[in-house]
Amino acid sequence: MYKKLLLIILFLFSNFLATTIAAAGETTLHFVRPADLKTAGQGVKLYVDKKYIGKVWHNRYAVVKSTTGKHKFMTKIGLSIGVPITGLGGAKKFKSKVSFSKNEHYYKIKFKMGKMLFPGKHEIIEISKSEFETLKSKSKEIEYKN
Repeated sequence: MYKKLLLIILFLFSNFLATTIAAAGETTLHFVRPADLKTAGQGVKLYVDKKYIGKVWHNRYAVVKSTTGKHKFMTKIGLSIGVPITGLGGAKKFKSKVSFSKNEHYYKIKFKMGKMLFPGKHEIIEISKSEFETLKSKSKEIEYKN
């Protein structure tokens, strides 16, 4: 009786370990930030799971290794001067929850203006590989932080 129960428990535990290990595969994230006159002079600090990747300026791209599963993106900048009359109310922090399932994911960092006096934010939008390659051809890779 105990042997059968022990075998069942070992079988279930081994299946649990196999699915956990298989779910923790690797993925590569590609980020690009095209030039935008509205945010001239703003370097965007890029974070994946609260880990600082680096500052992404205009016409720059970054490549990040991660694991599959659920993760968080965040962008923020330092001092941001708002010009309320134009609708450029500065820039605030952007946070997003994402799920990685493929071997490679491609993203674009795009500024979304705020309404009237409210600040905008640098959103991270998933794009196709061909669009990324087009934007990357005009860009240089960032310097990463250790």
